[in-house]
Parts: sequence; structure tokens; C-alpha cells
Amino acid sequence: MRTNYYGNKSITDNSTLEEAQAFRQEENKGALSRFLENSTVEFNGKQYGVTEADQNEMQAMIMQYQMLTSAGVKTDLQWHAKHEECHTFTIDEMVALVAAVKAFVLPHMNKMQSIKQNIYNAKSVEEVRKIEVFTA
Repeated sequence: MRTNYYGNKSITDNSTLEEAQAFRQEENKGALSRFLENSTVEFNGKQYGVTEADQNEMQAMIMQYQMLTSAGVKTDLQWHAKHEECHTFTIDEMVALVAAVKAFVLPHMNKMQSIKQNIYNAKSVEEVRKIEVFTA
């Protein structure tokens, strides 16, 4: 079993409210992360990853592409389907993929954030214990 920021393996009878909230939120966020690791979106007949790392890398790739092309540097915009090598995308294709990923991820992210709010609004350790973390 992993430990949280405070070194706890679970919410204990000695946990402070702050420790219990932080631990439950780590579980909540971790549950969303694991769900996204096992999820994909289909785009142009291929499966694309939707993890936080995938989203960050896509954003970085688009920003680099935009920066280079605005500076007059000819460059390709490339991305990859899950377990495949990169191939060239048009900017319109990449925008459509990003939109598909956002449409998939956002409702799950909102659900996790709603649970987070409940966790941090809890007034006791016992109340925190009763809050169910993210499930899809």
C-alpha cells in the first residue's frame, strides 16, 4: 500500500482533518488518473491516449508548431496513436483530436473536482472517510 504526503497508508484514528482530506483527495485524483490511463478516444479510426501526460504533450506540440510556423520555420505537426509512431497532422486534424480528448476527459475531470470540493468541505475525519472517490 502506498503512503500519502503525510506518510500515512490510510486515514487513521489519529489523522487530523487536514491529513484525512489530503489523503482522500490523493486517492480521488489517483482514481481519475488510473481511469484515464486505461481509456482512449477514437479518432480517424485509431485509439489515442487521454492521460494528463498525453494532454500536456499535445499542448506542447501544438505550441511548438505555432511558435515555429509564426517565426517562419517550416515544420510538421506530429502526434501518435496509442502504441504507434508519430505521423503528420494538419492543424485542423490536431484541433479535432484535442477537442475529442477534451470532450471525453472534461466530464470525468468535473466529477473528480466535485468530489474534491466535498472532501475539502467535510467538517470531520469521519465525514471524509465516508466520501467515495472518483469512479467512472
